[in-house]
Amino acid sequence: MRESFGWMAKAQGFPKFKTVHVTATPLAKNRKNMMDVGACFPAVKAAIDGLVDVGVLPDDDPRYVQSLKFNATEVADVDGLRLEIVEA
Repeated sequence: MRESFGWMAKAQGFPKFKTVHVTATPLAKNRKNMMDVGACFPAVKAAIDGLVDVGVLPDDDPRYVQSLKFNATEVADVDGLRLEIVEA
C-alpha cells in the first residue's frame, strides 16, 4: 500500500513539499459499510510514508507533517480513502 500511494503521487505529478497538513476522509458507497474513523489510520500512515519514499516529502516527522486530521466517513460513489495534502 505504501508503494502504491507513492507511485500514484509521482504519476499525478505531486510537487515536492517542505511542510504539509494532511486530512483523511474515509469514503463508503452506503451507510451500511461505513468504517469508524480510526480504522483508516494504517492506510494514511502508509500513504505518508509513500510520499517520503518518492521524495514528495523530506520526512514524516513533525517538522514536515504539521497536522494530521481525520474526518468522519462520507457516503460517496466509491469505497475508498480521500487524502487532502496542503502545503503548510
